[in-house]
Amino acid sequence: MSSRKMNICDEREQRQLADYAERSKCASKMNRKQYKRYHSPVIAAEREKVEAELSAMNPLEPEVRHFLSFEGFAELYLRMRDLYPTQLEAYERLEDFYITITGKRRYSEFSSFRRVLNRMRKSF
Repeated sequence: MSSRKMNICDEREQRQLADYAERSKCASKMNRKQYKRYHSPVIAAEREKVEAELSAMNPLEPEVRHFLSFEGFAELYLRMRDLYPTQLEAYERLEDFYITITGKRRYSEFSSFRRVLNRMRKSF
């Protein structure tokens, strides 16, 4: 009887290994320990929870996404700098809008932004 149980266990283990091999063909290379960890019920449930939270979020408007990019930020700065008495005021006003959207500054100070802007201009 014990030899029969051993055979059943061996068959089950062989099926698990075959399933593992099949799933890992497309996935990145994982060893058994990693596979068990990332496919455990606790990890799978947490992964589903996080993915549900992310999928429930509303996507950003295209204008906001453009503003959050360097190109959009720089483009708006170049438009705004002629509308304010100084370039610094234009930059700070743009940073105020950025802070409203993201909760933090894009650049630590105006000189940081100018260095990046000049570097980008030279590369074009």
